[in-house]
Amino acid sequence: MNLVTEVKSSPSHPNWVGDCHAEIQQIRSIQIMRADDPCFRTAKRYTCTEVCEWSKECRKLVAQWMR
Repeated sequence: MNLVTEVKSSPSHPNWVGDCHAEIQQIRSIQIMRADDPCFRTAKRYTCTEVCEWSKECRKLVAQWMR
């Protein structure tokens, strides 16, 4: 077993990070299909006051390494 495999199998390793990025891209694609600004989890979230189906998830704090 190499170091990468050991780290990935560690319970503290965030295996879901790739899934998070895929989810963000999927939501932005939906926003584009609806002719909306693809703003999910962009810098716009700090000043946004719009309410949409993703606003609660979009505005929550996220660790820098997950962006």
